[in-house]
Amino acid sequence: MTIAAFVTDFADQAVVIPSAIAVAVGFAAAGWHRGALAWSGVLACTWASILLLKLACLLFGSFWVEGLHSPSGHTASAAAAAGGFLGLIVRRHGGDWRWTIPISAGLATVIGLSRLALYVHTGLDVLVAGVVGVVSAMGLVTLAGPPPPRLRLSPIIAALAVVILLLHGHQASAEAAIKRFAAAEFWDDLRVGMSTR
Repeated sequence: MTIAAFVTDFADQAVVIPSAIAVAVGFAAAGWHRGALAWSGVLACTWASILLLKLACLLFGSFWVEGLHSPSGHTASAAAAAGGFLGLIVRRHGGDWRWTIPISAGLATVIGLSRLALYVHTGLDVLVAGVVGVVSAMGLVTLAGPPPPRLRLSPIIAALAVVILLLHGHQASAEAAIKRFAAAEFWDDLRVGMSTR
């Protein structure tokens, strides 16, 4: 396994989705319902946005932006989930929510570079996904508000570490499923209709 593959696997959906569930459950169990709701809602919107962008690129590539083939879900997830979580930790310790921007952008850069090193995305794929992820992290930290002082983060971080250690190295087949869906016959008529306009 290369360094790029090792790094990129931290942001695979096989790791990110169970990790996100663990954090949401941890927030809810600790009584921080606003945080759990903001966390779940923003991450769901992030993944839905990337899915829609991927489908648009796959279905209407010739009508789309040159060089944008499939926005990186890994990059968006790293920025939104890990960046958002670290942004909440900063706020929990009295820091400003704006720290979320460089934190999430840094994580997007690291994962984005690993995706480029593996030749699975273009620079524009990574850039667009990074923007989606950073905006999502900002939205998450803003909507969640400052974590309550009574919130104990150590059990949530411990659960998160266990999930990551158990699942790192596994890959979800989300990209293949999206491509199969985009290749389905019922999209052909839509593509043909658009090309005749």
